[in-house]
Amino acid sequence: MLSEIVDYLVSRIAELDWLAVVLGVLVETIIVPIPSPLIPMAAGFALLEGSSGIESIFILTVKIGLAGGLTATLANIPFYYLGKLGGIPIVKRFSRFIGIDVDELNKAISLLGGKNIIQMIVYRAIPIMPLSLVSIASGVLEMNIKSFIISTLVGSIPRYIVLGYLGWITRDLYIQLAYTLDNAETALIILIILGIIAYIIVKKVLRGDSNV
Repeated sequence: MLSEIVDYLVSRIAELDWLAVVLGVLVETIIVPIPSPLIPMAAGFALLEGSSGIESIFILTVKIGLAGGLTATLANIPFYYLGKLGGIPIVKRFSRFIGIDVDELNKAISLLGGKNIIQMIVYRAIPIMPLSLVSIASGVLEMNIKSFIISTLVGSIPRYIVLGYLGWITRDLYIQLAYTLDNAETALIILIILGIIAYIIVKKVLRGDSNV
């Protein structure tokens, strides 16, 4: 079922135009197993073909970057309130549905380390940083909703522009690259979690904790 949805969106991007980006971002936000870079990269491959100059810039910035950024911002507001209203208890209960567990949530909170809007924009712009995870962490940190929306939109637009451009320059290899970026996202989560665990162990050793 998931592969059919993705195949349909990818095959109809040229016809659906920017609407395919909107639908694709919504699908990958709601249905976690779909690689998040796939749709914007497919859009870059399909929509930029044959374009040049101002037209290419318009497609990248508006049809892919702005369409993807606006959609991602709206789609991530529920994740923000999920973190703000329930935080860890809700994540524990519904982790299998949202694809995020408590360890990943704590990792994101530790990684963010505050509510600095510039820092949040940078995290949003990194293609391998899970948007939903950062949104939940923002809620748990009780970031102002206005700052959350601004940082998500401003950070997501360049994220989708870069992914669209990568899809265009890699041509037929964009699907393979999309899955590679998705695997890198998973690897990043694992590495940071391992780093947090190592940090806790080292702190206990330095304190002479015999329970390590």
